[in-house]
Amino acid sequence: MRTDPATGTVHLPLWSGMRPVSALWFDAARFPAEARAQRMLGCWRSGAQALRFADGDLLRWPKPEWLACESLPGLPLCLIGHGTLSSAPLGSSELAATRGFDLVLVRGAQAIGLRLGDGAALDLSAWIEIGEYALHDTFDCSASIKAASIPRLKGRDVREVLGDAIPPPSAEREAFVKRAIAADHAQSRDHRSRPGQGIGGTLLDRLTGWLGAGAGLVAGIGSGSAATQRRGVHARRTPQRPSAWREALTRLVIATRASQLIGWRQGAYLRRMMKLFDEGDLGEALRHALPIDSTGASLGQSFSAPGRRQDLRLGGAGDASVNLNLGPEMQQHLREMYRKTFERLDRQGRIDEAVFVLGELLNARQECLDYLERHGRHAQAAELALAWDMPTATIVRLLLLADDWERAMQVARRDGQFGDAVLALEKTRPELAVKLRLLWGEALADRGEWLAAVDAVWPVPQARNLAIEWLRIAEEGGAALSARALVRRAEKLPDTLEKYGERIRALTLPGEGEQAEIAAAARSALADALLDVKQRNPAVAGIANALLPAIAADRAAGRNALGKSRLNKLLSLGGDPYLKADLPAWQLPTASKRTSLWSRDTPALHAAPAAGLAPIHDVAPLHDQRYLIALGEAGVLMVDARGRTLQRYPVPADALVIADNGRVALAVARREALSRVSRLDLVRHTASDLGSLRLDAHAREFDGAAWSVIADNRILVIDTAKSLRDVVWHVGDLPGRLVAVRYMPTFELYLLRTAHGFELWTYTLPTRRLGNRDAIEIDTDLPVLLMPFGRFAQPQMEPPAGDAVRVGFTTFGGRHGLEVKLPQAEGAASAAMAANDIQLHCDAAQQGLVFAVAGPSFTQLALCRLGDGAAVARMDWAAGVVPQFRESGQHLLFFDSEGRVLDLGNDHDTRIAFSVC
Repeated sequence: MRTDPATGTVHLPLWSGMRPVSALWFDAARFPAEARAQRMLGCWRSGAQALRFADGDLLRWPKPEWLACESLPGLPLCLIGHGTLSSAPLGSSELAATRGFDLVLVRGAQAIGLRLGDGAALDLSAWIEIGEYALHDTFDCSASIKAASIPRLKGRDVREVLGDAIPPPSAEREAFVKRAIAADHAQSRDHRSRPGQGIGGTLLDRLTGWLGAGAGLVAGIGSGSAATQRRGVHARRTPQRPSAWREALTRLVIATRASQLIGWRQGAYLRRMMKLFDEGDLGEALRHALPIDSTGASLGQSFSAPGRRQDLRLGGAGDASVNLNLGPEMQQHLREMYRKTFERLDRQGRIDEAVFVLGELLNARQECLDYLERHGRHAQAAELALAWDMPTATIVRLLLLADDWERAMQVARRDGQFGDAVLALEKTRPELAVKLRLLWGEALADRGEWLAAVDAVWPVPQARNLAIEWLRIAEEGGAALSARALVRRAEKLPDTLEKYGERIRALTLPGEGEQAEIAAAARSALADALLDVKQRNPAVAGIANALLPAIAADRAAGRNALGKSRLNKLLSLGGDPYLKADLPAWQLPTASKRTSLWSRDTPALHAAPAAGLAPIHDVAPLHDQRYLIALGEAGVLMVDARGRTLQRYPVPADALVIADNGRVALAVARREALSRVSRLDLVRHTASDLGSLRLDAHAREFDGAAWSVIADNRILVIDTAKSLRDVVWHVGDLPGRLVAVRYMPTFELYLLRTAHGFELWTYTLPTRRLGNRDAIEIDTDLPVLLMPFGRFAQPQMEPPAGDAVRVGFTTFGGRHGLEVKLPQAEGAASAAMAANDIQLHCDAAQQGLVFAVAGPSFTQLALCRLGDGAAVARMDWAAGVVPQFRESGQHLLFFDSEGRVLDLGNDHDTRIAFSVC
């Protein structure tokens, strides 16, 4: 219906259905001033504006919201034309009649125009009664937010380690090093920026200058990237690649007579160097010596004679050198000459120079550390082990021998490795091994690894009471964990098992419904624990005999995948001759093959569950079919698979970070510029406040202690066991601004915008080594979904055509398209739809992409496989509601602001749906 041209009346006076509502009008004829104020307070949004006119009040929101018009407490106003607020849909002629007005109200089929400037601003806070509240001056707490502590774990070079024993480098040498590294980076950038330009004229013009400029590079000068040259806790070193300009120049000199000149100059340098060794001038000879057997990468061919060292500095772990192309005979000669020099220096007691020969010239770094240790120089050995990025056990052991416990624990917790260092110390320094075991157990307990903590400290008699307490905690930690704890008690404390007879009997019961699945999972965990027992005793045998019939019944029902050999091992572990005699031969059914969601040929069809009452901010899956639910300021819930509340945690939470073992979680609540973080112990059901931190992004999973975050454009890994101030790994001084990040179980992906474009960094876990640093080109107008090793996707929705919309996207499998059918009403009106009437939301899973296409009266979701782009699942969601997505382990979770949760099994194509009330 439209306006009557003769009368100017409007025949469609109201908005109906789901619409993008921008404001509400409260008519003075219907509501008195106090009622209007109450309604506006109830509908207030941060950043909203309230205005009073003669005929009523206007509440304008900062952005439109899709709402059902019939359910609003005021008259809904939507934007039309060029930003005009209107209470009804108007045609072009109607818009022309109301041109120049900011607000159009349709009354009695007549359009009435108003200007926002004519309204009086309202302060709704005057309607809030605060007379009974005590007001106090607030404190400026910004100064109390302590910065994260960045420990120094980079190590020191030999000049710092050996002190005055090595002469200081000259100013000329320092200036030369800077020029040489700058020249290498500049030429590399120049080559990348002009990939199509020939190398002939430019390289020939600069050949002479480069021959001299490259002299110092052979001395082991590194050209590490911004990702490897760090202060404090630094990233693992990454092998460097030869510069593109050096490879090009190598081909050039081979094709010209310049190669003869280069070879002659290098040969003369070698003869002069060996003469210095023959004459016994070791001080000067070592400053001219060439390193061999390098463990670092080669930067490529050298084009000059090497230069004299000004000091005996050792290279770092990632340092690279240029290649002189010495033949095997010459390398063997140098190797023997250096070895004799080391032996001579050792006999003379010149330990510092001997260390230089071993560590730098021969690259025998472990031998160098052993040599320092034999001479009692543990602190120097520890510094070099850090600088050379040696194995964690070596670094930790040397730091402990140097009595540097703080950094030893930082390294051990950073890499999660204590065991090898404990074994290495037990024979030589047992007192240190005992202390390290206790710290190891505490670190495991902090991560919720209670049974592993028991094993770590059990060999220490004075720690038995602590181990028993940890065992007791594990026994209360859910069905699967408590079952494994029962086996550990039988193994460690067999005399105390009599009190647990009722618990053992309960484990044999089959259960019903979802409890049957939980009980079977607990028995499967118990069977695995029994099979890992190192020493059999009567208590362990009793559990095996009691549980074997139920475990066999689970196998017959397809609830576990134990084979005949493992079942026979359980039978042997029990050692019951009567059970063995009565038990028939195993007749195991063929395990049913469960279809993976991502391997489906046709898409699975799902529907959203019924709405609940609580708006959900985040969901994380736990063991035993339990879930952790973040409800914003209302706290955190632990619920079962039916949405029934099992536990409440009174801490605010907008996001959840779940430990890999499901026993520890972090609750993150956004607070303007800061985020408040609380630590949840999901076994003991306690919550502790860790403090506040400026967070740009963060991982949604962690190992129970080490948490990856982005803060102030720095990549940090924070130890969350006690606070947010302990950083165990970091990458700072990034070459650009971080614009996107994605955390995966085996990768961390960081997209940076640098002065030269976009770079995608791929770190591999758990070593945290920079695996790839790829320059990529992206469209800044489209969303970007990151994938490892320089891959990414940028989905784009095409304008509606007919009764469908199409989403185009590119993966490593090629260009693909997803077609989404519109509801019939939408399809009929698609020709008149504006482009922003239908919105695309997208996210990435490990094996596919997740799309949500939403319009005024529909929301449809699709999961598409990465390889061929095929849809493996589709679902209809509630109209006007776009769910959030989270992938956690084998769970694909969808949840929304109306209390719905849908959990699709990633590996077995299963489905759990419930609502939170």
